[in-house]
Amino acid sequence: MKKILLIAFCLLMGLGVMAQERVIKREQLPEAARHFVMDNWNNVSISKARQVTEGYKISYKVILVDQTVIVFNRDGGWRSISATKEVSESAIPASIRTYVAANHRNAKVLKMEKKSDGYEVILDNEKNLVFDLKGNFLR
Repeated sequence: MKKILLIAFCLLMGLGVMAQERVIKREQLPEAARHFVMDNWNNVSISKARQVTEGYKISYKVILVDQTVIVFNRDGGWRSISATKEVSESAIPASIRTYVAANHRNAKVLKMEKKSDGYEVILDNEKNLVFDLKGNFLR
């Protein structure tokens, strides 16, 4: 009986840790996230906004009408941007934009991920680029 209770408890705890998504209104996004979308995709509206909860960790997932997906942290800072055509140029840090234009002419940024130690950028020519937090090219 103790084993059954232990297994049941573990299963319930596991379910509590799983990510839960709920649809939210645009106004429920953090202010910084709303401004980021308006500043960089002013002609594209939000199709869906979701709040994602994993344990105590909260993030926001925004899907724009053009199928661009932006994930924000709890405070509204962007963590990743993924586009089907290209990431809005104004959303790309200037030093990264300059590097891509100079070294990968005609390539478009399809995905950017902001990590604790820098940026990972994926281009439409399937090149993966890594930059530090200042936007300096690493590899």
